[in-house]
Amino acid sequence: MNIQGTQLSRCLNTGHEDNAMSATPLLDNTHYEQACDQAIAMCDGNLRSTIKALIMANEYLETELEELQAAVAAGCIPETSRSKMRSKSSAA
Repeated sequence: MNIQGTQLSRCLNTGHEDNAMSATPLLDNTHYEQACDQAIAMCDGNLRSTIKALIMANEYLETELEELQAAVAAGCIPETSRSKMRSKSSAA
């Protein structure tokens, strides 16, 4: 995963004008603070391990997204979507 310097600085400069969230109204960040605390606690307070785990989770999700996008581009619909479509058509 490649993070460009400008993107990284935007992420790290929370509360500054170049913050990525500055375009939207500032919301209550309590949820994010709690999620950070939970992630750090799950890694026994080791910040490097926490960052590594989050990068790995992000890469996994990126791969899943790419696979789903490829399937949709090929005209495939995931099985769960087919099941929902069948149940909607039978209910009508």
